[in-house]
Amino acid sequence: MLKIDCAYFKGERPCKFHKEDGVKCDECNHYKPIKNKILIIKLDAIGDVLRTTSILPPLRKKYPDAFITWCTKSNATQLFSNNDFVDEIITTEEELEGFQIIRAIVCQKIAPNRVVHRDTKSYFGILLDDNNRKPICRLHFNSSQKYIGLFDKDKNEKRHPINEVTDIYQFSQNFLDSLSFYEETE
Repeated sequence: MLKIDCAYFKGERPCKFHKEDGVKCDECNHYKPIKNKILIIKLDAIGDVLRTTSILPPLRKKYPDAFITWCTKSNATQLFSNNDFVDEIITTEEELEGFQIIRAIVCQKIAPNRVVHRDTKSYFGILLDDNNRKPICRLHFNSSQKYIGLFDKDKNEKRHPINEVTDIYQFSQNFLDSLSFYEETE
């Protein structure tokens, strides 16, 4: 039986312990029930977000088992890349817009439902078939300079600076080429 109240539960994909050790929920020793969920929304300038992070240590102290989610604009997510007080960062509109652009481009070759996204603290990954071994690209929108990470045949990532989300269109052929890497290995 799935323990959907576990802090490590990821919904549609296996948790890290299942992936690493093959452990199923019923026999997992890492079960960490979420007693409280806290959502912090701070969409202001990066300085305001930084100043607001000062609430995190006392919040975690008062609610040690809480699952803390922070919603912010993409330029402020860099503040949370090594922050153990925050469990999850919510995707920004800008990242979702980038995802929609990329999905529209690759639909020339594949069905749209095969393209998914995963948001992490350090990047926004766009994958084929919900498989992290099949990255199409990564969006690094967590700083003032935005980057798009493209992969070669050996899955080495190279970052390219972009100024705005619509600059993604310049890399259309790269996205289509990345799909051919995976067709060759299937």
